[in-house]
Amino acid sequence: MQKKQIRLKQLELTKKLSKKIIGQKSSKIINNLINLDLFKRSKNICIYVSKDQEVKTHDLIKAILIEDFKNVLVPFVSENNEIKLSKIKLFSDLLIGKFNILEPREKITYQKNVDLIIIPGVAFDEKGNRLGRGRGYYDQFLSENKIVSKIKIALAFEEQVIDKIPSELHDIKMDFIITENKIIECNQKNKVKQNGKY
Repeated sequence: MQKKQIRLKQLELTKKLSKKIIGQKSSKIINNLINLDLFKRSKNICIYVSKDQEVKTHDLIKAILIEDFKNVLVPFVSENNEIKLSKIKLFSDLLIGKFNILEPREKITYQKNVDLIIIPGVAFDEKGNRLGRGRGYYDQFLSENKIVSKIKIALAFEEQVIDKIPSELHDIKMDFIITENKIIECNQKNKVKQNGKY
């Protein structure tokens, strides 16, 4: 199955999830994320602002902002159609921007190191391959931006993890995929952590 077909199929699948189910699943996913030692140790965290049927991140962002030792870096699409990062201090620093997605009000490009980048997607496989919405922003961002951490975590509902996504040599793979039921460590021979154990 080609990427376009997979994308359409997966988008239709997630559309069938109710707001209640998405909320319940998202809470479990976020709980799995924040209990990772890797997350606890990270100071500069890039995280997408969720929209529609994506794993919800609004409450996570608000919780991180309370912690003095963590910085929240939010992606936005620049005038050159490239993803850039900007640090926010309050959730109210976000306004509706391109593609009807919340973006930083003040777009001051962050140019220091990032410890962790948390990424959305339409579908993933356990080898870390990612299928986005087809615009290519994240692929370009991850391949070209030298400040971005090598640690890439995808948040996904179980329904979004499929057997195989077609990949090419230049595609950037995820290091971890976190669902409501498990944590997949993609670069360690697909080790799967369920119920706290590998």
